[in-house]
Amino acid sequence: MTKKEIVMRTIRFQRPERLSISFPSQNDDDICSLDYNQMDNQELCVGRDEWGCVWRAFDKTIGNVFIHPLDNWNKLKKYPFPNPNSKNRFDNARKVLETGEIKDYYIMGSVNFTLFERMHFLRGFNELLMDIYLNPSKILALAEIVTDFQVEIIKGWAKLGVDGLTFSDDWGTQNDLIINPSEWKNIFEPFYSNIFGVAHEHNLDVFFHSDGQIFKIIPDLIECGVDVLEIPQPRLIGIERLSREFAGRIAFYGCVDKQTTMVYGNFDEIETEVKLLIKSFFVNNGGFIAREPGGGYFSDYKVLEIKPEKVNFAYEIFKREGEHIYMNDF
Repeated sequence: MTKKEIVMRTIRFQRPERLSISFPSQNDDDICSLDYNQMDNQELCVGRDEWGCVWRAFDKTIGNVFIHPLDNWNKLKKYPFPNPNSKNRFDNARKVLETGEIKDYYIMGSVNFTLFERMHFLRGFNELLMDIYLNPSKILALAEIVTDFQVEIIKGWAKLGVDGLTFSDDWGTQNDLIINPSEWKNIFEPFYSNIFGVAHEHNLDVFFHSDGQIFKIIPDLIECGVDVLEIPQPRLIGIERLSREFAGRIAFYGCVDKQTTMVYGNFDEIETEVKLLIKSFFVNNGGFIAREPGGGYFSDYKVLEIKPEKVNFAYEIFKREGEHIYMNDF
């Protein structure tokens, strides 16, 4: 099987020949992730981005927005939003695809800061949360603008012939959702359903990333079309609880917990968690893709002070157990 076939069979519970792996630091990755170009060659998360949000470095990671272009709702009608169909939007991705070097990979396009994050980058985090109660019509108007942009990005990726898309919005704190689940469902779920629905109309798999404690909205994410849920903090959400409620209903894209086990655990504890993740989520002949902690767009395991030898060890155990996925007794 090609790398692409292994990932696709994993997502669809169609018995891949081995565990799917995504460990770029080990030069072993079944998934090739591509990004689209920012308008006018602007950089994502550096200086002023194409949406007019101004970034600064923060704790050596992604950074944060400190100038919000829609800090006053009066600016909304005249604000120059970026053009999703701008010239050269997909030039870099197209060049990579045209080399033919990744033809055997599962190719995943990015749809960065899908909805909530882009909205609070534009408006301000605290301001957007207050708007849920004070300016609900403005919230819906902004969500529609962001959704329209993302829908066009999805269509652009579809024209390039990618296999899936990764969407991202951090919805959880360490303890709970950022907002009440009923507000999430009433305000945001319809827009996600629209976005993910367009992806499915173009035969693209939907990956969704969210940090934090998001257990309460996982059924809603499944309902509105998420095929693969990324879980960078499986112990925070609860491995056994996730398995009991959702294994077999959705695929998981997960790592050894990057906040706890990978930071403080010893090698035996890492091996135990690798086996638990596989046992919990690789069910019904699929459903789990193993990834390295922080191995996405922003590789943060160094910032989290995860030792490289622990990343190497986790990879070795995933690789060893994954080669014999149907014979192992966990």
